[in-house]
Amino acid sequence: MLLARYLLAYKPDFTGRATRSELLGTLGACAIATAVLVPLVVIVKSLLLAMTILTLLLLIAVPLVAVCIRRLHDTGRGWSAFGVVAIPYVGLLVLAVFLALNGEKHDNVFGPNPRPPSG
Repeated sequence: MLLARYLLAYKPDFTGRATRSELLGTLGACAIATAVLVPLVVIVKSLLLAMTILTLLLLIAVPLVAVCIRRLHDTGRGWSAFGVVAIPYVGLLVLAVFLALNGEKHDNVFGPNPRPPSG
């Protein structure tokens, strides 16, 4: 159910904005799927089955990258900000900070605010 909701429901949509809860839900679903699939790669004796599992892992990464880019859009940054992951050692930390920041409260060039108005 969790995988269907977060991995299959979100097509690789790189446009628009995403909330932190959407990011965390997708990240959790990817973590669960990875925790199940990675040990299978080690356990299986068939190369074909191992390659199939590795392909599934790569397919799981697509919705995660898409929601990260939509989350960057929510903070007012373009997809190019995702490139910080290429910086050794600090890139993932910088990306994590970008993703954790509050989104812009108003509509921006990437779309309307995904959160309901407060108050």
